[in-house]
Amino acid sequence: MRLKIYICLLLAVVTLAIYWPTGHYGIIYFDDPYFVLNNEVGAGLTWHSVWWALSSVVVSNWQPVTNLSFVLTHQFFGYNFPAEHRVNILFHAANAVLLYLVLNRLTRAHWRPAVVAAVFAWHPLRVESVAWIAERKDVLCGFFVLLALFFYAKEATRIPATHKSPTGRMVLLPIARYPLALTFFLLALMSKPMAVSLPLLFLILDIWPLGRFSTNGRAAKKPNNSEATTAGIKSLLFEKWPFAVLAIAMCALTFFTQREDHAIDSWNHTGFTGMIANVVSGYTGYLGKFFWPTQLAVVYPLHEVTGMTGAWLSGMLLAAITALCVLQLPRRPYLLIGWLWYIVSCIPIIGIVQVGSQSMADRYTYLPLIGPTISVVWLVAEWGGRLSAQRVLAGVTVIILCVISVVAHQQAELWQDTISLMNHDVDMEGDNYVACLALGSGYELEQGMHQLAITEARIAAKMNPGEYQPYVLIGGILQLNGRGADAVAVYRMFLQNYPEVIPIRVDLTRALLTAGETAEAESEMEKILQLDPNNPAVLNDLAWALATDPDPALRNGSRAVQLSIHACDLTKYQQAQFIGTLAAAYAEAGQFDDAITTAEKAIELSQQNHEQKLAQTNQKLVELYRAHKPYREIAPDNAAK
Repeated sequence: MRLKIYICLLLAVVTLAIYWPTGHYGIIYFDDPYFVLNNEVGAGLTWHSVWWALSSVVVSNWQPVTNLSFVLTHQFFGYNFPAEHRVNILFHAANAVLLYLVLNRLTRAHWRPAVVAAVFAWHPLRVESVAWIAERKDVLCGFFVLLALFFYAKEATRIPATHKSPTGRMVLLPIARYPLALTFFLLALMSKPMAVSLPLLFLILDIWPLGRFSTNGRAAKKPNNSEATTAGIKSLLFEKWPFAVLAIAMCALTFFTQREDHAIDSWNHTGFTGMIANVVSGYTGYLGKFFWPTQLAVVYPLHEVTGMTGAWLSGMLLAAITALCVLQLPRRPYLLIGWLWYIVSCIPIIGIVQVGSQSMADRYTYLPLIGPTISVVWLVAEWGGRLSAQRVLAGVTVIILCVISVVAHQQAELWQDTISLMNHDVDMEGDNYVACLALGSGYELEQGMHQLAITEARIAAKMNPGEYQPYVLIGGILQLNGRGADAVAVYRMFLQNYPEVIPIRVDLTRALLTAGETAEAESEMEKILQLDPNNPAVLNDLAWALATDPDPALRNGSRAVQLSIHACDLTKYQQAQFIGTLAAAYAEAGQFDDAITTAEKAIELSQQNHEQKLAQTNQKLVELYRAHKPYREIAPDNAAK
C-alpha cells in the first residue's frame, strides 16, 4: 500500500510540474472563446446556465458535462483564464494516477502500470489536451472513462459473468452489477462523444488481463466443451448491453448534431479512396508521433490525396503489426490487447466520418495511445527480465521519461498565446488555412496589430477562396477602424462570387446600418430571409429597423410585428433582446398596451439572465411607451440589444 501511495504521489507531482506553467497563460482565439467568453458561462451557476449546459451544442458537439464544468469554474473564479488552465492540469494529473490504479487492479503489478501512466501523462502529445482550455472535454472524458474502467475491473474480478434465472433465461442484471461503471460511462459520453468505444474496450480487457473468455464458468475450463465456451462468450456480451445502448445512442446523436452544424465533410471532398488513405495514414501517423514526437501542430491540414503509394505502405504496415500480434497471442496476449485498444478507440476520430478539415489532431490520442504504451512496456519488461538487465532497463526508462517530459514542457511553452502557437504551425507548413486565419485573429485580438491581421486573413482567403471567415475578419477590422465603406466593398466583392453565403450578407447588413444606409440594409435583410426565412437574428434585426427607423418611408409597424413574433417563436421567447424588439414593433404599430407588457417581460427575462444593461435599456423604453411614443433609432445595436 505504501508503494502504491508513493507511485501515485510521484505521478501527480511530476505531471503538475510539467504543465503548471500553462496555468499562467491566457486563451487561444481558436475555440476557447466559445467556452470562456460565452455569455451563458459568464452568468455563473443559474438555472438558465444549467439548462444551457444541458441543451446546447457548442463547437458541433453536445457535451453538457464539459459545458457545466466551465459554468462552475466561472462561478468560483470569474473570468480567470489561468484558473481554467489549472482545472485542466489538475484533471490530467488525476488521470495519470487513475490510469496507474486501473492497471494495478487489472494486473496486480506496480512498476509496469506506473511506467504506462507516466508515459501517458508526460508524453508531448498530451500537451494539446492539457494546455488548450477548450480541450477540457478531453481530460474530463478521460477522467470518467478511467473511473468506469476502474469499477468495471473491480466488479469483473469479483463474480462470474453469467446471469441466469432459475428458468435458464438471461436476466437484466448488468445494470445492477455495474452501476458505477455505467454512471461514469454516461458522464464520459456527456463530456466528449469519443468515449463510445468503451464497451468494446471492456471486451478487449476480458481477454487480457482479466482472462474471462478462457475461465468464464466452471464448464468453460473443460477441454472441448464448446457449448460452455459459447455460453460464456454470450454472457460476456450480454453484460455489456447497457453500455452498448448508450454508445449507439450517442453515436446517432453526435452524427446528426454534427451534420446539422455542417461539421461533417462529405467523401466528395477527397473521394472514397482518399478517405481510406486518410484512415490508414492516420493510424500509422499517430504511431509515428508516439515514438518520435516532433513537428507537432494544432492543425494538420487535410490535403487532397494525389497518390495511394503511401496509403498502401501504411496499410501493409498495419496488416503486418496485426498479424504479428495475433501470432503472439498465446505467449504475449498484451500485444494484441494493446493493439486492439488502439484500433478500436481510434474509430470515432480516424476519419471514417470526416469531421472538420484536419487530417489528424494530437488531442485525439489522449486515450487511444494507452494501448500501444501497455504493449511496449510489457514487452520491454519481459525482454529485460530475460536478459537479467533490470538495472540497465530501469536507467533507460528513467532517461526516456525525462526526455519526453522536457519535450512536453517545451511544447507547452508554445501555448502562451495565439500568435506564438499559430506562428509555429504556419512555420511548419505555410499552406495551413486554419492556422493563418487563427493567427490573424491573434494579431487583432491580442496585440491590436490590424494590418498584420488583415494580411494573414488575405493569405487564408487565397488558400480557400470559397470560405467566408477571412472576409468576416477583414471586414470587422475595417469597421473598427472607421473604414466602413471599405468593409462594405470587401463583403460585396465576396458576394459577387458566392451570393448565397448568409453570414457575409449579415455582416454587410450591419455595416450598412452603421453607415446609415438603412434602405440598402433592409434590402439585404430581405434577401437573407429569402435564403433563410427562419433566421431569428435577421428576423429580429429587420423587425427592429422597420419599427425604429427615423425615415417614415422605411418604417412598417405591422410587418415589424409579424417578423418579430416569428423570431420570438423560433427562440421560444427565451431571448430578451428579441422580446424587446417585439415591444418596439408593437409601439410602432400603435399597440402601446402590448408594447408595455412585452417590454416588461423583456426586463424580467434580462434580469434572470443577468443582462443588466439590457434590462435598463428596456426600462427606459417602457417609460417611452407609457407616454404613447414609439422609439426611433438607426442602428439596432444602440437600443434593445
